[in-house]
Amino acid sequence: MGLQIALVNGQVALLEIGRGAETDEVAVATLLAVARRLRVPVVVERPARGYVLARLKKAGEEAAARLSPTGIAEDTIRTALAECGIAPCGPGAIADAAAGEVAVPAEVARSILYSLVDEAALLVEDQTALRASDIDLLAVKALGWPAWRGGPLFWGRHIGYRHIADHLAATAGERDTMRRPSPALRNLAAQEKEVTP
Repeated sequence: MGLQIALVNGQVALLEIGRGAETDEVAVATLLAVARRLRVPVVVERPARGYVLARLKKAGEEAAARLSPTGIAEDTIRTALAECGIAPCGPGAIADAAAGEVAVPAEVARSILYSLVDEAALLVEDQTALRASDIDLLAVKALGWPAWRGGPLFWGRHIGYRHIADHLAATAGERDTMRRPSPALRNLAAQEKEVTP
C-alpha cells in the first residue's frame, strides 16, 4: 500500500491511497477513518502505472513540452501551463483556462486541457481510478480545476469526447509532436455517439 499527500498552499488537499493486490483492507479502512476524522478528501486507487494526480500533472507538462517545437514561445507555454493549474499555483488557477478566458493563446490552453481529458480517459480504462468521479475530485482539489465545472471527465463530457478526440487527431496530424487521442478517449467518444440522437 502506498500513500500520496496532495498539498495546496501548504495545506493537505487530499490523500491518494494506492491499493495493491496484497494490501491489507484493515490498513485501508484505518486510513479512510483518519481522513474522515481530519475532514480530508481521500481517493483509493490502483496505481500500477502511477498515481492519478501524478499522471494528470505529467500529461499537462508533456502537452506543454510538445508545444515548444511548434514555435510557441516558452513563456507563453509556461503561462498557459500555470493558468491550467499544472505548474505550482493556488486552487482555482485552472478556472480561467477551463472557461476559455486566459491571457495566453486559447489554443495553448485547449491543447493542455484536452490532453488532461485524454489522460483521464486512460486512468478510467486501466482502472487506476476506481471511479471517474475520483479523477474529477483530484483535479478540483489538487490541480485547481474549478469545482463548478467539474473535473476533466465531467468537463470533457460537456465539451464532447468526440470533439476532443477529433481535435487531438487533427492537431497530431498537423504536427507530429502533438498528442494523439488514446483508444480510451476514442472509446468514450464512441459511447457518446451511441447515446446521442
